[in-house]
Amino acid sequence: MSDAATRNDLRGLVTVTVEDERDLPPSGADVRARVTGASMVSGGAALKSAREIAGLVHALAAGGVASEDVHVEGVSAQVQGGLLTKSSSATYDLRVRVPDPSKLSAVLGVLASTPSTSLHGVEWRYPAQPPFADAWTSELAGTARARAAKIAETLGERVTRLRGLEESFDPSRAPTLPIGGGGYIPQQSAPRGASFQAIETGAELTHVRRVRLRVTATFEVEPIPAA
Repeated sequence: MSDAATRNDLRGLVTVTVEDERDLPPSGADVRARVTGASMVSGGAALKSAREIAGLVHALAAGGVASEDVHVEGVSAQVQGGLLTKSSSATYDLRVRVPDPSKLSAVLGVLASTPSTSLHGVEWRYPAQPPFADAWTSELAGTARARAAKIAETLGERVTRLRGLEESFDPSRAPTLPIGGGGYIPQQSAPRGASFQAIETGAELTHVRRVRLRVTATFEVEPIPAA
């Protein structure tokens, strides 16, 4: 935790800025995967009509993932002889949304054990504002007031009331990790509030994000009356 303070002699104000950092757990995750199918079905119809995709959706449902949380984001056809037919094989790029992070291991297990399916990464999702934001702000505001009171005391003054309060959250963003070996890279970068992590054999999935809260409080002060 750090703080800084200024004294405005013309207005009888003391301004204190306090900063602190905490860990923010994810609120969910998106898993990127690629499935090779024996036939080509375009768009969302692949979730029901493509045998490999439909089987995967059924298996994920057993792990607690609803069918509407499985999205086909790209289809690549494998053309032979220059002709594209319904029997042409295809590769499907999937995004599986996992609203509950505690279910991620089960989802990864289903995907890893499904034939013709390869895992490529996880996009961790975080709340726009930490669930502990209000309590955290109150704590730093109290720290700022205590700091302002000490400053005022050294000047023979006392804090009378809070004049203004500003808060700002600064979430640190984990870098987008490259996927080695010429693997699949999502066409779209991770959305705001998310960070992408490649899945590698034996690698630990890091998902804690550091967030910084800055509170700036301005207090009115007055001279301490003579005894």
